[in-house]
Amino acid sequence: MAYQVWQYRNGTVLVEKYTGTMELSELISNDDDWLSTIPPEVDRILALTDISGASLQNMDVRQVGEAFKAVDKYWAKTNRMKIALYTGMNCFEDFQKASTYARHGSERALSIIPFVNLDKAMNWLGLTEQEQEVITVQLQQ
Repeated sequence: MAYQVWQYRNGTVLVEKYTGTMELSELISNDDDWLSTIPPEVDRILALTDISGASLQNMDVRQVGEAFKAVDKYWAKTNRMKIALYTGMNCFEDFQKASTYARHGSERALSIIPFVNLDKAMNWLGLTEQEQEVITVQLQQ
């Protein structure tokens, strides 16, 4: 699995891109690394996660809830977090896992929506036009 990450707005906006086969342990580790750096006074964290080039084949749908270990660990920071999952997927099984992830997030007062359209994902997060242009270029690399 390959992982790329960019941060904006002093680390309160995360853009991450996964390619290849995603492993649950790597997802948890990446979240833990990032969330540990967020200052506690942040009102709301925003994340755009691009999994359009990733495969979730090694993650059973019953394991999806385990992906929230870091989020639960940093609950004071992650409460009210918004995550846009850019799936771009045409694989029903992977989209089902992304939808299950969103459902588990809503149980934790997180707003998580899977999107098949990148522009709509960025608009939902409230990213500026300039941020969207930069992010689109980065994700295409």
